[in-house]
Amino acid sequence: MWSGCCTSRLSWLSFKYIILSFSLSFLSKNVSDKQGEASGPTACEMGSVQCNTLFGAWTVGSAGQCLYHEAGIRIGQKGIKRVLMQVHWNNPEMRDDYSDSSGMTLHYTPKLRPNSAVMLMVGQWYLEIPPGRERHAESAVCSKEDTHRLLTGPIKIVRALNHMHYLGREESLEIIRNEKRIAYVTNETTYSYDRPKFVTISPPLEIQPGDEIKTTCVFKSKNKKKTTFSGRGTSDEMCLGFMVVFPAENLLSRTCATWRSLSLTKLYRDLNPYGCNITNFFNLSHPDTRPLLEKLENNCKPFSICLEECKEVVKEVRKHPCLSGDVGKYIVHRAAQMFNGDFPRFLSLLQSCDVEMLKDKQVQRLTNNNESSGSVSPRRHLELIVSFLCVTLILLI
Repeated sequence: MWSGCCTSRLSWLSFKYIILSFSLSFLSKNVSDKQGEASGPTACEMGSVQCNTLFGAWTVGSAGQCLYHEAGIRIGQKGIKRVLMQVHWNNPEMRDDYSDSSGMTLHYTPKLRPNSAVMLMVGQWYLEIPPGRERHAESAVCSKEDTHRLLTGPIKIVRALNHMHYLGREESLEIIRNEKRIAYVTNETTYSYDRPKFVTISPPLEIQPGDEIKTTCVFKSKNKKKTTFSGRGTSDEMCLGFMVVFPAENLLSRTCATWRSLSLTKLYRDLNPYGCNITNFFNLSHPDTRPLLEKLENNCKPFSICLEECKEVVKEVRKHPCLSGDVGKYIVHRAAQMFNGDFPRFLSLLQSCDVEMLKDKQVQRLTNNNESSGSVSPRRHLELIVSFLCVTLILLI
């Protein structure tokens, strides 16, 4: 997968890749005219920090989009002044005989519509789809706490799009109010990546502060031999929903998604999400986290044997809020992208006894099960067998 970006104007592009999709985003209000500007097409992964608010897209099978008649994307002096066009290609065979000169046509009018619209993205950012499954479901909830924080007033949905890749089979977006589903935004039971369905919602559907938005995706991995994770490549997967909503001024963020069970709204906006100060935790010289590293360094050896004293220290360190449950998994996920500094070493120390501790848990579980059922423990069973053999030998002699 490769993605290219071009700012300032929507020019033609020519690269040796297979084209998949376009997306348009605009520069932050805090960015100067020259910041984030590219003199020509350049690799940009999934966008840039300065230019990350999506407002338009095209994908394989799409005939184009028209906005709701009472809402539009404001451009010009009081709206978007600079845009970035991102183009996604996929070339798994690494062929060099493909070229592309595609582009997009944007239609605009000087006649302003009553409301300014934006695109809201919801969904699950972490996927782990086992191979060989006829059906595997993943879900995410933009919670009532999230919408209370992100909405300053009601917003109305006028258009929606489900988005998965080639393992996707079904997807739905639901609005839940007071623990009850009040409406489906989308409910696609025959999803196809190559034939996207842009759902027009008329009359518009309202989301209120305190509502929940639930995303459910169903995948089929019957022909897969390996686990499929979330990612930007078409051989990876996604579970996202895009909704065009208005008025824009009632929405403080363009994303309300989750990573496993964690709210990204909390992770990105709270100082101590789920009791974990992520900034301080990644700074291993911080007085709150430095002792954790020192304990591990004094009792564990990375990439080596598991020391008995290390097990107890690891158990203690893992009680920290930043290393518990899904927060701990998120920290490890983030840390896996770091290639220098103290944190890779911290992880290697923390995980140096993983296999041995898992074995200990399994033995303890088996022992507990046998004791609760009144059966003989494996170790005692072995002792009895040895005793029986010894008695038998004595009698034979």
